Amino acid sequence: MPQAELRNNSPEIKETSHKIPKLQQNGLSESAALPSRCSLLAAGCDISSALETEVPARGKALIPTYLSIAKSHFIPFNLSPRSGLAWKHSIDVGAGVIDADYRGPIGVITLILISR
Repeated sequence: MPQAELRNNSPEIKETSHKIPKLQQNGLSESAALPSRCSLLAAGCDISSALETEVPARGKALIPTYLSIAKSHFIPFNLSPRSGLAWKHSIDVGAGVIDADYRGPIGVITLILISR
């Protein structure tokens, strides 16, 4: 976890690496990319599409990740859009909660909210 020290009312962050919380991950295919944390204070990890998939304008698609995870019981896994991408490209993620006991492949319901 990053630790903040206040100096002149401005936090100074000290961290040696962008560690991902411990969870059992499984790439079900060579095209699966493991989750990554893109910055020190990122709210979560980024996951990637395993295949190039086109989402139609004002439509939706199930984007495969070819990942499965095992995590602590009673802790849900949430999928959310990146705010910058969501704003710039009118992208949203639907139904983004994965139950603690689900062990199958993760797919991301992706919606395009505008006509192109």
